[in-house]
Amino acid sequence: MIDYETMGNINQKNVLERNKANLLKSFNCVKVGKIKAFYANKQTADIKIDNYPLLSGVPVSFISGANFSIQVPIQEGDDCIVLFCDGDLDNWVEGKGYKPAFSQDMHGLNGAVALLGIKNILTKIDNYITNGVRIKYKNSEIELSDSGIVINGNVTVNGTIKSSGEITGTGEAGEIKLTQHTHGGVTSGSSNTSVPNP
Repeated sequence: MIDYETMGNINQKNVLERNKANLLKSFNCVKVGKIKAFYANKQTADIKIDNYPLLSGVPVSFISGANFSIQVPIQEGDDCIVLFCDGDLDNWVEGKGYKPAFSQDMHGLNGAVALLGIKNILTKIDNYITNGVRIKYKNSEIELSDSGIVINGNVTVNGTIKSSGEITGTGEAGEIKLTQHTHGGVTSGSSNTSVPNP
């Protein structure tokens, strides 16, 4: 009978440790990847991870639910976190629910999901605020804090605006100057003026 406990450098502990290490190496858990292409019609991406084949059709996670979503522009070169799920997601990605997977791989490449937003020192967000919420795209931004809401950029509203407070302005309403305009048809007495002159 071979005594594996005492046979040179090979012993039971070493064998088990090597098997454990090899098993862990075969698992895909969490990696940092880079977006190579984003498909807005499916909300999937092709992602490159060092020493991996190109991952195609990876679902991208957004802040969203049944009746809301925050949609962001995703570009080639954006960094992302790639999570490898316990099973194949192909059926789920195609909207077929949780039917038996095409493969039985655990933490396989077909179970990848991408999370956007991770930054490194070179791509960090400048002027990060710690006392509010800021939504920014290029030169336009909305900032929410205890003191209120500030919008920097042009605003278009498709709908009704209601206010229970005072509305002030220093610009123009179309061609009508808010701070200085005249009216025609002015007469003394109880008559009303006509609409403002541009």
